[in-house]
Amino acid sequence: MDDREDDSDSSQFINIRNQASLSLAGNFVDAGISFLGLVLFANVLGADGLGKFYVILAIVKVCLFPIAGIGQSVMKRGSESDLDPATFFGGGLAYGAVYALAIGAIVATVFAVAPTLLQYGPAIVAGAFAVFASRIFYMLLLDTYRSRGKTGFATLTDNAHGIVETGAQVAFLLAGFGVIGLLAGTALTTMVVALVVLWASEVSVERPSVATLRSIADFAQWSVVTSGLGTIYDRLPVLILGTFLGEAVAGYYTSAMRLLMLGSYVGGSIAPALMVRVSAVSSDGNADSSLDDFRLSTAYAAVLAIPIMFGSLAIPDALMVTVFGPTFSGTGAVLAVLSLYHVVNTYDTIADSFFDGSDRPDLSMKTRTVALAVRVALIVTLLPRFGITAVTVAVVISHIVDLSIVALLLRSEFGRIAAPTRVAYQLGSGVIMWGIVNYLADSYPITGWLSLLAVVGVGAVVYVSLMFVLDEYLRHAAIDIGRDTLRTLVGTS
Repeated sequence: MDDREDDSDSSQFINIRNQASLSLAGNFVDAGISFLGLVLFANVLGADGLGKFYVILAIVKVCLFPIAGIGQSVMKRGSESDLDPATFFGGGLAYGAVYALAIGAIVATVFAVAPTLLQYGPAIVAGAFAVFASRIFYMLLLDTYRSRGKTGFATLTDNAHGIVETGAQVAFLLAGFGVIGLLAGTALTTMVVALVVLWASEVSVERPSVATLRSIADFAQWSVVTSGLGTIYDRLPVLILGTFLGEAVAGYYTSAMRLLMLGSYVGGSIAPALMVRVSAVSSDGNADSSLDDFRLSTAYAAVLAIPIMFGSLAIPDALMVTVFGPTFSGTGAVLAVLSLYHVVNTYDTIADSFFDGSDRPDLSMKTRTVALAVRVALIVTLLPRFGITAVTVAVVISHIVDLSIVALLLRSEFGRIAAPTRVAYQLGSGVIMWGIVNYLADSYPITGWLSLLAVVGVGAVVYVSLMFVLDEYLRHAAIDIGRDTLRTLVGTS
């Protein structure tokens, strides 16, 4: 296929674009609030306390991997033609309740027999389990909402949750509750928001039939394994760093990841909409349309990740110290290396959504299995000598391997899909932006927030201006996205 997308969007992509634009708008607001909270957490708790919180969250998210896989199954099956999402929501809750009871029994048993194995006191363990239980209900609810084609509104809900959560966490932190306060704020707001969404939205729950439970299980046999591999794949670096190099080092790594997260928002906003759209049209036998949607999604998935990568390469130390405080001095290399990971991960996220929507979750599982093996091997080999640098390099290399396998599978299973040439515009604009930011940082040293924002602002203006000049499609799409978002928010067609 060539790279000539029609400027007059196909009807298939309009649905994706509308929902993705809603997701992106909400993500920006949520990111701003969460970022302010993160800066406060880092400066109040320091790298050690922040690292402890992130290690605990990593453990919780590892335990949640079956629910993420079941949620994918609920979203996939509920989005298929002539199927009722309410029964699949009921099925997901049934599986989730059994799993929560099992984990609760295991934790209670360990606490009674050998409490030292948990490494944390009863208050921390109780707070972590509360986060775990509330997330089960919340995750399944949002995936059910997405299955109805409301991926953008589901993300807006998640953004609203993130904003309320940050406020609650800040309140508990300022009240002197430390890490346990952050956990309490997370659990409380997650459950409250989930109950409000269930009451206010069109999502309903019905008792599942045996056939529904079997249908969920048929897809989940792949998606749960893929989710487990993906969760371990993503959380392994934090757990390794926290265990062997200390929670402060885990704080360096996770803070850098959070600072770069903005670059993933475009791809993350497109991915669920793409999955639901591909699922719907694939079940109707329209495979060619699915491939067109995938290619156009890929063309712009990293439109923010690429300039953020070049900016991070230009002024890594200034970003880490200015944002997170003096305890993060000397961690710029972590930010610079991980910025490349976020670009690669954005494309990989889009591909995983396409595989799942095409009812081929086994392909994602295969790529993640190989990539996880590479990541573990590199970390084990390099960690004793290179420390946190080994982990960051392992993260990038393993993800490049992952994306390479994805490209091979796309070619062998779905036909040759060329990389969109519009990505070259983004790379070229990013290089020019990098040169200007580098020059400004050398000529006018960054000493605080004001100088940092000035340099970053100039770089952003340069990148956006170049993209609008070079890419006519993006220019028109930006105008259309603004119009579509406004129409959707006010309820007009």
